[in-house]
Amino acid sequence: MIKRFLPIVVLFSASLYAMGGHQVNYDEQFDEAEREIVNTDIESHVPAVRVDPLSNIKLESFTFQEKIVEKNGRKIKKNVVVKNVARGGSLVYINKILNDDSQVKNDIVVKNPMPKGTSYVKGSAVCVNSCIISYSTDGGDSLSLTEKEGEVYNYVEFHFKTLPPQRELRMGFKVVVK
Repeated sequence: MIKRFLPIVVLFSASLYAMGGHQVNYDEQFDEAEREIVNTDIESHVPAVRVDPLSNIKLESFTFQEKIVEKNGRKIKKNVVVKNVARGGSLVYINKILNDDSQVKNDIVVKNPMPKGTSYVKGSAVCVNSCIISYSTDGGDSLSLTEKEGEVYNYVEFHFKTLPPQRELRMGFKVVVK
């Protein structure tokens, strides 16, 4: 029997630090950055993959470094494989969930604590398709549906009402170096 509420917990434990302030369209840059990860031999860049065998949901978590690069004579933001992040650098976390089943899954929650030594960039949490994003200043004990000025968030949740069969959804957020 499939549980009514399937929480998927993503725990980011990183000693990386990041800093920045601009929102990225994670979905547009994800595929290109994912190919770059696949083409690298650096073991530390292999995405974390979790599978809930009872629900046939796969979760992959990726970490990218946001950089300004020149392309066709224009400066653009790009998510690249993390190599070195110093104070003032930005990290982008992207989660990808896949319903690898023939049935719709309901009430999916992806939980994201902020890595130690980083700070959430307000307004950076986004998801593909419709989801509800909630924010917390106390590690997820209490949640708010809106970001408030002056609050320091250390936890973000993405709530999906449904996940259709054989469908992939993406969500992401950015952190900065303290």
